Amino acid sequence: MSFKFNLRTLKEELALSFRMYGGKNSLIVVNSASQGPRLPPHYSSLSRFGVNAISLEAINIQYRTRSKPNSSPKGTDTSDQYSDPEIEAAKRIQKFWRLWIPRLRALRSFRDTPRGRVVQLFTELTNTHCVTLEHKLETQDTLLTEGVELYLGLVHLKDRVAASQTRAMRCFDDVNIATSRLETLDDIISDISDVSEVSNHAVTAMSEALLVEVLKSGCVQTLQLHLTELKRMTENTEEQVAGIEKRLSIHFGG
Repeated sequence: MSFKFNLRTLKEELALSFRMYGGKNSLIVVNSASQGPRLPPHYSSLSRFGVNAISLEAINIQYRTRSKPNSSPKGTDTSDQYSDPEIEAAKRIQKFWRLWIPRLRALRSFRDTPRGRVVQLFTELTNTHCVTLEHKLETQDTLLTEGVELYLGLVHLKDRVAASQTRAMRCFDDVNIATSRLETLDDIISDISDVSEVSNHAVTAMSEALLVEVLKSGCVQTLQLHLTELKRMTENTEEQVAGIEKRLSIHFGG
């Protein structure tokens, strides 16, 4: 079997494959402008399959015409190119996207926020590590109603601890600070170190790796106890940080 025969067969099979469109679409050969709108000799056998040719120049003219608003000739109605079911389907698709595109954009914007990223993380964890549907639903309910707020609170708490530490060290570097206040500052820095250790431990306990271990237990009560303990730890640490911030303001201003 020669290459020429294979190529002819391929062209004919390709032309026949367009019959599935019921005459609404067909194979077309695009010629250079010099060849005009006729099938080249090596494609002439396709004419019996309804294959037509068009010149590249004609395509360019049609494209430029369609690109201009209100360029359709007067009295030309293109609606008869489509059946009523096709027009109805197009309208339904347009209605669907007009309804959902604003919601999809809002969802994408939410996912770019700190809260959105935490929600996405917890959702992925439950989808991956919860075996039964019941465990998945109970775990998602716990994580999304309690875990998200706790996680964000821990991140904020850690930022407050870091800010207090920076502020205290700035005071410590002040050469004009009175010797009598150095002892007070030293006590504050020591307390900051303690709460920093606690906050780091709490953040680690809410990390992806630790939560996966909790979820593998398959018991939502274990997760609830884990979050309750972290919440208690966080509340106590928040009180200590508030005290540190107050002492810094009283003794060192700002």
